[in-house]
Order: sequence, then C-alpha cells, then structure tokens
Amino acid sequence: MPKAPIKIAFCGDSISEGTISFPWVEELVKLYSNSDKYEIEKFCQNSLTTISWPTEYLQQVIDYKPNIISILLGTNDCNGAIRFPDDFTLESFENNLSNIVSELQKHTKAKIALSSIPPIGEDPTEEIFIKSGEYSLIIKKIARDKKCTYLPVYEKFVTLLALKNKKLQPTFSYPQWAISIGVAMIKKRILGKSYEEISQEEGNLIHVDYLHLNDSAMELVKLNKDFIDSYPKPWYSFLAKIFYARRTSS
Repeated sequence: MPKAPIKIAFCGDSISEGTISFPWVEELVKLYSNSDKYEIEKFCQNSLTTISWPTEYLQQVIDYKPNIISILLGTNDCNGAIRFPDDFTLESFENNLSNIVSELQKHTKAKIALSSIPPIGEDPTEEIFIKSGEYSLIIKKIARDKKCTYLPVYEKFVTLLALKNKKLQPTFSYPQWAISIGVAMIKKRILGKSYEEISQEEGNLIHVDYLHLNDSAMELVKLNKDFIDSYPKPWYSFLAKIFYARRTSS
C-alpha cells in the first residue's frame, strides 16, 4: 500500500499567489514534481491581509489536513498601515497573525513556518521600508512565542540589497505604488516581458513594483526548501539506518 504524501500548504497573498510576483511556489512544485512523497496546495490570493485571509482560507487549510504549513502574510497589512493607520496597527497585526497560528496549531498537527515579509520598496530610509522591518520583527516574535520555524525573508532581501550596492532611480515613488503595480502587470501580461526586464526598466533591484518580487524570489524557494526538507522522517527510518550500518560493518 503506497504511503500517503506529505501535504504542504502555502498560505499567503499575491507574493505567494504568483500572478503579479515571481511564482516562487511553482518553482517548489517543479523541484518536487518527480517525487510522489509530497503534495503541494496554495491557499493564497491577491490583496489578502491577516484580517481577510482567515475568512477565505483558514477552514480550507484545516480541512486539507497538512503536514507542513508555510505562511507569508503581512505585506498588505504593512502597506495598509501607511494609508489607513487606524485600521492597520502593529498591535492588531500581531493579534491577527497570532490567532491564525493558534487556530492552525489547535486544529492541525502541521509543522508551521512563519516568513517575515520582503521589504516594501528598496530605499532603507523610506518610511514604508522601515515599517516592513517593524512588521517582520513582529512575525519573528510570534514565531518564537508559538514555537514555529522562522524564515528570515526580510533579512535575506535587506542583505541582498546591500550586496548589490547599486543606486537605481525607481520610476515611481511610494505614493504611486498602485500605478507601479498596474504598469508591471501590463508589461508582464500584455507585453510578455520577464520579471527581470520589468525590474530594470522600472529602476528596481529586487521588485517589479513596490510590493512584488522579480526572480530574487528564488530566496523564498531556498528558505522553504530547507524547511520542507527538515520535516521529520518516520521513527522507523532511524532504526533502519542503524540496522543497515550494522549489516555493512559486519
């Protein structure tokens, strides 16, 4: 009788959905496509926040009965905090994300990873960039408090930007973030340009617009692959290794 596959649930917004941003989850699907050991499902949608995601997907994830859950949420909360500061606060974000994790821990036996969010924009002195760091610190705190695995996405991209050490002039400023998304979508879907081409034309290093990632999202693939590959093997695999070692040494 074949073993049941290890079920992996990716939970997130447009960065994980991959219709505007580089489709990094699909890259993981390709990596594991030759193995019947894994089954991957996305529970992601454009524009979702920690307020709206549970309404759309929480019960679906619970019903899926995953073994592994990877969560990347918070970019839209952070973006909303600049425009609607009374509706999106750090306190409410911490509450919302903590509740999501608590419900998943209560109703599933999954190993859970929480990813910090990528920086919004690429100028470290800009308010939205700094705020995305503040939101990432909250995610790290929740991961520690809830005993989840923490994936340092924000930190990886900050390091990547520093290593590139290249000053570019973005076409759009942050107040025009919605226009930048529209332009990137037209260039991708209608003109068929690559994510890297769009980034270069828009004066960005890791983004196609202010929020969504180009091929630099492969950093997410690496972090999540390491997390998935660390999933505990059955207890009897350890005994099998001992048995094999004894046989080969005798």
